[in-house]
Amino acid sequence: MEAGHGVPLHRWPADVNIAARWNCFVKLTRADHFTLAPASTHICCLHFLPSDYDNLFAFRNKGAKLLGLCQGAVPTVKDGQTGPMVKELGIDVTEAGRSH
Repeated sequence: MEAGHGVPLHRWPADVNIAARWNCFVKLTRADHFTLAPASTHICCLHFLPSDYDNLFAFRNKGAKLLGLCQGAVPTVKDGQTGPMVKELGIDVTEAGRSH
């Protein structure tokens, strides 16, 4: 996970089966033509559910520096700016929306 404009970002998974599910999600939710570039493609945390994280409580309470996805987690939240992670992390979606 990396930070981008205050919103945690996740690199594409190395597991080809999980990556294929991430690809399907993005292709269904983006109007433009999505092209996967494994070394540089990321997805923000707002497209995941709180239950997709194995250390959300620690991250939220500053006990963890990185937000870690559970093994096999797949993005499912189409409109990240209104998803549950906005509230969980207290993200300002007006700032996040500029790069989202």
